Amino acid sequence: MRLRCVDALVIDMEKFHVLTANLALDGSTGTEATFALQTYLPDGARRIDASSTLVEPTFLEIKHSATGKGNAIVDRHLISAIRQETDTAGNPFKATVNLTIALPRNTVFANGEIADLVSYLVDFITDGGFSGSGIAGTTNLSAILRGES
Repeated sequence: MRLRCVDALVIDMEKFHVLTANLALDGSTGTEATFALQTYLPDGARRIDASSTLVEPTFLEIKHSATGKGNAIVDRHLISAIRQETDTAGNPFKATVNLTIALPRNTVFANGEIADLVSYLVDFITDGGFSGSGIAGTTNLSAILRGES
């Protein structure tokens, strides 16, 4: 099956694995947001928070790439959350949070080991992870935003 996009980009869907069209994700307060599939990108897909506006949208993008040759191929998976807001003069500004997972294509690392690395970051940034009412805390995130390391 082939998908033809508006800009004449052709994507071979048999080589392109897609998550479910809509993703239900919890925000920092535990409120669920539905990210609906908006468009396919040459290297991934973009979803939009169905409750956000076209003027001030929130996007979730997932992109994939590979570099290197032979046994040195490294797969990169970029997950971005992007929020656009406008100031009182109508000027748009964006905030972006990225998570990049880069690992050799060979089977040196098991999925569980990568899941541990992601979990360490989530635990650190959210002061202990998530509960039914959102993230446990913002002390570490606030420190990072102040430039502390």
